[in-house]
Amino acid sequence: MAKTPVVCAWSGGKDSALMVHALRQSEDYAPAMLLTTLTEPFSRISMHGVRRELL
Repeated sequence: MAKTPVVCAWSGGKDSALMVHALRQSEDYAPAMLLTTLTEPFSRISMHGVRRELL
């Protein structure tokens, strides 16, 4: 049976990383895409201040 692809919200923090790890271990779901938002003036992830270059 094929895994269901999932779009994951990505903040750059440990909880996002844990979620992606759990999905990769799942028999039913697979992370297909990471979605994040950047602040326009700084090009950083709002939640943790991660720079665009690190994405």
